[in-house]
Amino acid sequence: MCTHTPPCPAADATDARRACVVGLHDRHGWRLLCNGVILLEDGDAVRPDGTKLGPRPDAAPASRRQDLAWLPDGRRGYLRFAALGDSATYGLGDADRNGRWRGWARLLASAISRDHNVSLCNLAVAGSTVGDVRRDQLAGALAHRPHLASLIVGLNDTVRSTWEPTALRADLLRCAEQLSDQGALLLTVKFHDHARVFGLRGGLGRRLRDRINVLNQVYDEVHDRHGGLRVDLSAHPGVYDREFWSVDRLHPSELGHRALAHEFTDLLHDAGLAFTAPGLELDGVDTGPWHSVRWMLSEGVPWLGRRALDLGPALARNWVYTRGEHLSRQLPPPATPAAGPLGLDRG
Repeated sequence: MCTHTPPCPAADATDARRACVVGLHDRHGWRLLCNGVILLEDGDAVRPDGTKLGPRPDAAPASRRQDLAWLPDGRRGYLRFAALGDSATYGLGDADRNGRWRGWARLLASAISRDHNVSLCNLAVAGSTVGDVRRDQLAGALAHRPHLASLIVGLNDTVRSTWEPTALRADLLRCAEQLSDQGALLLTVKFHDHARVFGLRGGLGRRLRDRINVLNQVYDEVHDRHGGLRVDLSAHPGVYDREFWSVDRLHPSELGHRALAHEFTDLLHDAGLAFTAPGLELDGVDTGPWHSVRWMLSEGVPWLGRRALDLGPALARNWVYTRGEHLSRQLPPPATPAAGPLGLDRG
């Protein structure tokens, strides 16, 4: 029985291959998925009842989007990929064998480069807000003239005391508009409930959840105006599982980064870009418990302290306001002063 949250698709579902991998047997050429499906290295898949799912087409020519004239048509092509965002796109949480941060964008670019020539310009900076991306990353991305442009940012805004949804919307729409007008295919997401990842309850959790909902509404507008490819993180199997996240629960683990790279791979295949999907086998640095403890002491705890100071004042103001309203409903109404002899209120 599946224990992942959200649950994995059933073996007879059309998206059965999206289930979480629970058994790696790459030396023998197969993997076991949570729903019992066996995924073979040649792309075939077998259900528990022995029936075949059949190979997933990398990109059927008929599925090519006519508005993406740059897509290579059955041959090795060349594409430019600009990645804008914060620490998730920078790669925190996924270190390669040399100890360098890698992340989903580099995993995706590396997979595409096996079949096409790729120029990746990763402009993401840890801690960036939407305003930072507009000021410090957008110009560099436009100079790269990307065919693909990922624009995944905003969670840092949701935990800042400087939260300003009007400015966030204007900055995000400006980035999306300029990238799209230049011809880039936008890669965006619908964010999950990160308060649930943190285990936040009560007022702090509600405040963070409300802000993420606002952020997702802006991304809805981006997608409605400019299209592109959008991954719904909240629907990904296992996104709320502990293994999906690093020890800090701030950044995806290598598993989480690879899952996001695979989600965009599926969407790019459907759009008509043919390339071999990135591997699912974890090959990054096994940091171990002591590395995790050192990281939490040097980076994680200070970050949480800064964010607590950011959200704290806003939460306090909200608490005072709501408690004031609650008390005002419980107190009896003030007595009306008696009128004086000439009809004047007693002062």
